[in-house]
Amino acid sequence: MKKIYVFIGIFIVIAAFFSGCSASADKKAVSAAALSASIVPSKVSRKQVDHQVLILVGPEYTARTSILAPIFEEFGVADSGGMVIQMQYPESFIIDKKIRLSVFSETAKEPTVTVVVTVGAPEGIVRELMKIRAARPEMQIMSLFSADEVLPVEAVSNLVLDYAQAGELLAAENTAVLSDTDLTVLILAAVLSGEESDSSIAPLDRLVVSLDASRRILKLKTAGAGWKIVPYVDPETNLRSRNHLVLQVPTGGI
Repeated sequence: MKKIYVFIGIFIVIAAFFSGCSASADKKAVSAAALSASIVPSKVSRKQVDHQVLILVGPEYTARTSILAPIFEEFGVADSGGMVIQMQYPESFIIDKKIRLSVFSETAKEPTVTVVVTVGAPEGIVRELMKIRAARPEMQIMSLFSADEVLPVEAVSNLVLDYAQAGELLAAENTAVLSDTDLTVLILAAVLSGEESDSSIAPLDRLVVSLDASRRILKLKTAGAGWKIVPYVDPETNLRSRNHLVLQVPTGGI
């Protein structure tokens, strides 16, 4: 009789173990699905504008007028009741014939703005990002290919993305490595990533999921094929950054 109880006890322990493994796997699957669902809300809900996105296009990209067109088509411009507020440097910053970067932080003070995305932001914009962070601690700031010093930008941004460097090549000399289509997908991915405000989700994971979502939304499944995004590693300390990422584009281009 005791042997029977022993066998029953062993069976219960084994069953509980496999049940726990299954539950753990299910939990991971649910978490991944939840992340994807939270980053990719339905198109209908997007048309019900409950927040706005401020996108700054820097001087290296302003001539590429097509990069935001698909995003405008999908989400609408703020002036017409849509989600996107666009600013271009220097055009949007000229007041009384002078360039005033403070226009950027003043625009971000609007309570409807919840995500800020900069693409090739000019030098000095980090001061305005600091003002935004101080005034709106909850703001999601996504900085792509900024011309400012990276450490201050990293300190005030939820996500920083730079090109991978080839030897002594400067990022400013490498701004044309992405096609307009690829850049559109990346900008929208930054917007989607900024909409996920759960700080427990690593920026890298958030961006990877957002890139897949961006490709689906824009129906550009092959955009950015071969990209590799990795955390930035400080060459002196060998420490990996959490929010500073590096985009590696395959040699030979796009």
